[in-house]
Amino acid sequence: MTQVLQIIIPIFVAIGLGMLAKRKSILSEEACGGLQQFVMKFCLPCVLFNSCLEAKISSESLTTMVMLLPVLFLSSLWGFRAKEKYFPYHNFPMLLTGHETGMLGLPLCIILFGTSQAYRMGILDMTQ
Repeated sequence: MTQVLQIIIPIFVAIGLGMLAKRKSILSEEACGGLQQFVMKFCLPCVLFNSCLEAKISSESLTTMVMLLPVLFLSSLWGFRAKEKYFPYHNFPMLLTGHETGMLGLPLCIILFGTSQAYRMGILDMTQ
């Protein structure tokens, strides 16, 4: 239980600090945009590059990619069928054919598994 709390509490603290900064107008919209660009264009690529340098990529990585392809294909087919019947939004199938790893997925992966395992998210990104 304490291990779970050690992982979850920093996430909620970061979310709370972000909400506080927005309410108190500590950071302007331009500053937030600049921070986001810095993280997306510099920090995350550096973390992924470093993780890939240290990674021990094996046949497990290829197996993951091969297993994920049919899942993404089937979910896109379901998305097109559901779009016709239930969700008349032109982008609906695209919501089901990929996963978000940039601003949310990679940081959560790093928090949960450490920077040494960040390359696994890169492998999932190559699949989609």
